[in-house]
Amino acid sequence: MITLLITIAGLALSLFAAPYIVQGSELQVSLVKGALIGVNYDQSYFEEEDETDYTLQVGLLFALFTLTWTK
Repeated sequence: MITLLITIAGLALSLFAAPYIVQGSELQVSLVKGALIGVNYDQSYFEEEDETDYTLQVGLLFALFTLTWTK
């Protein structure tokens, strides 16, 4: 359990560097009322624009880190 928390915390902290690495990405940090631990990854393809939107969310207790980008 401790290893899982350390891994998720490391992923959340590494997201702060992502806007400098992934071109056109945006990082949002949100506070939540309850405790949240986990990772969510999503991609949506739009045929009309021939683009794919990506979302990576990392929940770490009272903070939710959301990274979005388009390719």
